[in-house]
Amino acid sequence: MDNKNVGGGLFILGQSREELAEYHITGSGRFLTGNPDGLIIVGWLCIILFGAFL
Repeated sequence: MDNKNVGGGLFILGQSREELAEYHITGSGRFLTGNPDGLIIVGWLCIILFGAFL
């Protein structure tokens, strides 16, 4: 299993709410654009789900 997913989760959680609100996501994840709470949830899910496989 890749550690990149856990690292991505840590990166997301390391950002401030203002920085997360500035992300513009294209494609199927567009509902997360400007939604810092949604991105924080995705960060925690990456850490929890992929961290269990380390």
